[in-house]
Amino acid sequence: MIKKSTIHDTEDNGGRGLMDLHERNKSIDIGWAKRYLTSAGEAPTWTHALEAICKAKLVSGDAKKCDDASLVNHMTQDLEISSRSLPHTAKRIMKAIKKNNIRFDPVNPTTELKEGMPFWHHLFVPKKTRPRYNTARCKCLRENHAVRTVSDAIRVAEDITHHDGHSGTHACKCTACGDARAIGCQSPQGCAGAALKILEKIPAKWDPRIHFKADYELTDREKEKNKQAKTEGGAVIFDPQLKQESTLQECFRIFGYKNSQDVPPRADNPLADPDTEYTVTHLSEASKADARTGRTTALGHHENPRTRTAGRREKLRTTRLTEGAALLTAMLEVVRGAEDEENIELVIPRRGVMDALTTKLQKHEDNGWVDYPNRQLMMTLTAKMRNRPGRTAIRMPEGAEQGHKGASTLAREAAEMDTCTHRNMTSDPGEVRGASLATISQREVYATLMEAKKPDVRKQTRPNLEKVRKAIKTTRRGNVTDRQIWLSLRSKDMRRNVRQFMYKSMHDAHRCGRHWKDIPECGDRVFCKHCSADGQDIEESIEHILTECTAPGRQAIWDEAKSLCEARNIPWSKPSMGAVLGNALMRFKDAEGKSRLGDNRFYRILISEGAYMVWLVRNERVVQNENDKTKYAAPAALKERLRAQLRRRHTIDKTMTDKRQFGVKAILQATVDDTWHHTDLERTAHPPNDVPQQARVLSGLLD
Repeated sequence: MIKKSTIHDTEDNGGRGLMDLHERNKSIDIGWAKRYLTSAGEAPTWTHALEAICKAKLVSGDAKKCDDASLVNHMTQDLEISSRSLPHTAKRIMKAIKKNNIRFDPVNPTTELKEGMPFWHHLFVPKKTRPRYNTARCKCLRENHAVRTVSDAIRVAEDITHHDGHSGTHACKCTACGDARAIGCQSPQGCAGAALKILEKIPAKWDPRIHFKADYELTDREKEKNKQAKTEGGAVIFDPQLKQESTLQECFRIFGYKNSQDVPPRADNPLADPDTEYTVTHLSEASKADARTGRTTALGHHENPRTRTAGRREKLRTTRLTEGAALLTAMLEVVRGAEDEENIELVIPRRGVMDALTTKLQKHEDNGWVDYPNRQLMMTLTAKMRNRPGRTAIRMPEGAEQGHKGASTLAREAAEMDTCTHRNMTSDPGEVRGASLATISQREVYATLMEAKKPDVRKQTRPNLEKVRKAIKTTRRGNVTDRQIWLSLRSKDMRRNVRQFMYKSMHDAHRCGRHWKDIPECGDRVFCKHCSADGQDIEESIEHILTECTAPGRQAIWDEAKSLCEARNIPWSKPSMGAVLGNALMRFKDAEGKSRLGDNRFYRILISEGAYMVWLVRNERVVQNENDKTKYAAPAALKERLRAQLRRRHTIDKTMTDKRQFGVKAILQATVDDTWHHTDLERTAHPPNDVPQQARVLSGLLD
């Protein structure tokens, strides 16, 4: 009825959070690949064995041009292995490496790392200009000069060509050439020339002789201000520095769909003047339910009137997982529209976005922004802010700022616009893509794998989500998200059986109505036998059962629920499908505008138990009694049945107040009193001699 992919999805997105064993096994294989590639120092013995196996399994073309002195590791060199004949476990590791784009892809390598790269079969030498590595001079460099790394090649070339007495000929008699001949070199000048020829083919980004400004850097005074802002509040200046990789083990990345080495090195430009005045821009967003995607977000700009226009508004249609997408899009447009040298200050109402771009930025870039709903927007925004010389400060609004009020007003107006004005944002080549293999955990790997196969909302589920949003507008302001709706179905105020019933009802997964159509000889079960008359067939859907069916039972249960609500002055309306499924989101307030917590909890229990009882009564009538009208339950009996179930819930609540027995799971006595006051259930929940609230021990002597 419900696909496995939906069941494996997270609980806040309509799933049950059950582990996908197939993806779990993939994450384990990635864990083995991580140990193989990132183990430094005392690496496990099996990693050395696997490396030796891989060296013996080079493809035929690479095997011919390699010798033991030039081969280090096929992952850090321009070499390929044939995995077809590998042992089973080794094949699984290599498959995990290939399928998940695990590669040597440092973002900001240090000079030491560039010098330590294997010189032979350099990974980043373009294939079109790939040199020959098996010439006589190259063999001499390996065997006599012991050249293994780029720094070794630079040392040999500079020792010979930069010597004061070197003539630049093969017959040179300088000291450097003499020392080279002493170790067996026949042509020092030829070896130096061969080393220089290969070095020239290494891209400038990986040539340690060429220095680039890796990233911009804040002043010490600005760094100190950022530390104070994190504890005392205020604007935090975005730090454009990139994490530098200094060892080979830190350079492997996973899940990267593009190669960072395709990005040219950044120009060596300093940051703008830190004392330049900041242009302040207030940003806000608003949301509105959308019939097609479930959520539409709108953004509002209210910019400094002294330097820019007074304001602007735009509307965006976003998906169910993109809370905050409008705000990030607004920030991205402001950054793109600012001058390169301009210092800007963004005032945003979301603390999570501010922390993600400041204090938690390195963590997010290391784990590939896993679990973050707006991953691509965040990566693009970070790259744009990092690549501009102007500073970007971010802060929360302070009190009732006029600019924030104006931005909020513009956002609400934009949410009511008829058409969407959002245009797609392109990615930035400077984005830090993928995750660091050395720091990502197996849980984060599994979460990323599951995110890649996240299913769309079922077409049977989307209408029910919209019905919930429409129904709860009567008791609460604003729009609720899909996540809030799904989490409300997990409310601890509902029994487990009731929660499962509500979950399947939201997915329209109960075996009733249309679900019998494709089963041979069961077509008559599609329609309600009681309501179908005079040739008019009425489908027995879960919505029909809970809100429309005229068979005895449903109306009696809802009438009793109505009388209980009226006794407590809880507003009552005819139950709809949205009101039943969204009962945990209903909010009632008193005359002073304060939330009636006890009434809210009582309503959740009453509506959920009532809906579940309607379903049980229907099953008894249709399945057990086969629609025999002589066996229909009496309305009075059904009303008492509902009250009896509520009395049991009351008893359980009173028992759960025992803190010594239930610890942190205990319910506050005040919560129980607020939930069950002003109902006649209080008088009938227990016999006159009430059950004691604390556990006691009776002791005595036997005669």
